[in-house]
Amino acid sequence: MHRVYWALGLACLFSACGCDFDVKPVSVVVPAPPSLDDLPLAAHPEYDNWSKFPVGTKVVRKDNLASAEGEVILHTTLKLAKKSEQGVTIETQTAIERDGARQESDVSSADYPAQFRLPKGMAIEQFQLPMLKAKQIDSEKLLVIDKEQEMEVFTFEDQSEAGPVDVKLWRSDEVPGRQVKKEIVDRKGLVLSSSNIVEIVKP
Repeated sequence: MHRVYWALGLACLFSACGCDFDVKPVSVVVPAPPSLDDLPLAAHPEYDNWSKFPVGTKVVRKDNLASAEGEVILHTTLKLAKKSEQGVTIETQTAIERDGARQESDVSSADYPAQFRLPKGMAIEQFQLPMLKAKQIDSEKLLVIDKEQEMEVFTFEDQSEAGPVDVKLWRSDEVPGRQVKKEIVDRKGLVLSSSNIVEIVKP
């Protein structure tokens, strides 16, 4: 008998027997995200760098990549597409050269605001680093295209498909995109990637 009542109850629940079953809607209250107005405003490092240059400024980096299939070259082009007091838009396109063939990617874009809210417990100096765990080890002068400039030199550990790698980065705020030179070396001392600026165009 209990099984019969249970079956009738299910039938009413799914309206299969024409029962007048009143289902009341359940309201779910989603809490509002916490306000960020109390967090301090900080200048965005990417905006600070790119806003120094006119719209249309372009920088091209060339990476020589280690490959078992032979020489592989990666070209990365960064372009200042838009600039205002509120932010900048940077367009990026890559091209890979292998065995005499060249394959280009679609153009992507990234927007950087002039200012951002500094997360609680973090200092602006941390956002100035190429990575949070990077350390500045030196400063030296490098020839960029046809002009010698002072560089900050950073080192940090990163991860690749083959495991941990050591990265060394040369950077200058006077260069679009800041990165001037970059080397990635695996734990066996093999240079996996070596990157340099090969072109800077200013309208």
